[in-house]
Amino acid sequence: MARLDRRILLRIAGAGMAVACACAVTACVGTPAPGPSELIDAELEKVFAVVQGEEAVRAILVSQHGDLVFEEYRDAAADEAWDVREITATVTSTLVGIAIDEGLIEGVDVTLDEALPAHRDVLTPETESLTLHELMTHTANFPARGETVDFDEKTDWVGAVLEDRAARGPGDEYGVSDEGAHVLAGVVAESTGMSPLTYARQKLFDPIGIDTEGAWQKSLPPDVDADLGDLLREYENAPIAWPADPSGVNIGGDSLRLRPTDLLRLGQLFLDDGHWNDQPVVSAEWVSQATWPIVETRSAISPFVGYGWGVNDEAGIFLTRGTGGTVIVVHPEKDAVVVIASEIASDDPRGSWGVMTVSVLALAMALVNELPAG
Repeated sequence: MARLDRRILLRIAGAGMAVACACAVTACVGTPAPGPSELIDAELEKVFAVVQGEEAVRAILVSQHGDLVFEEYRDAAADEAWDVREITATVTSTLVGIAIDEGLIEGVDVTLDEALPAHRDVLTPETESLTLHELMTHTANFPARGETVDFDEKTDWVGAVLEDRAARGPGDEYGVSDEGAHVLAGVVAESTGMSPLTYARQKLFDPIGIDTEGAWQKSLPPDVDADLGDLLREYENAPIAWPADPSGVNIGGDSLRLRPTDLLRLGQLFLDDGHWNDQPVVSAEWVSQATWPIVETRSAISPFVGYGWGVNDEAGIFLTRGTGGTVIVVHPEKDAVVVIASEIASDDPRGSWGVMTVSVLALAMALVNELPAG
């Protein structure tokens, strides 16, 4: 899925914090969080020496028992938002879970024929039988990262992805797909009758205290020759942003801009079994399913996936991550959440799934290990 950064400018043209005071996750308490220990300070230097510079890291936050116990910002304003990249898909899958809780979607075994009635004209007998379970566990053979779908002059990107999938044919191997996540965004839109961002504001963001005032959700133009410079500037300057495809469906797999504390709230929600201030936002049943090791991956970092979350039972964590070093790591035994937000240019080789992601996750685990037992 083309993201709205400088990568999308090249691709479409034919060729991508925290509140001002120190806060508890659930409420501002006005007491500064403690600074890093010498051990963590040393770990910071060690980890980021591997990627030749700390300038890519913008925020590091750790909460335990719902209180912010560690925070550090680097070359970033306190209320700044960042492109969380593929963590967007975790938000999209969470919206699917909420729609299931509300009875708007019957369950994860619903087929695309049932979930996307407005797109039946582009479904084939094979693709119409694909289930939401397969899409959320990345086993539906939608294009994996590094592969592209032709959106040139297309106004219906969900339909374009479905047509591309029909041409690809079946396959059951695990392969993370941003385009598959966009189909899920289309499911959210069709089942709720509103854009994913509008639904998220009502059912997810507002209930957990994510401020969406001034949110930017303009649609990308279908014209590949359009000048996206103004759109990019608006996107980068917005307090929160979730661009949409030309038909108004917010991009399901990437490009959502959130603040680091917003990510901390999302992690805390799942740590607390879907409750916020004792009020249910998403069901505990969904949280259990989403963070359960359903399908095996080829990743040492998250050997299994659930619905929108990676799972590492050996480390005792579940997590979600975006290309370039933005992560949410949840450690239930220590009752802790770690968020690291990073900003890496699209053409920076550190922005791959390799060294930066490994280094950031190593830092996240060092922070968790520094915490006292839960």
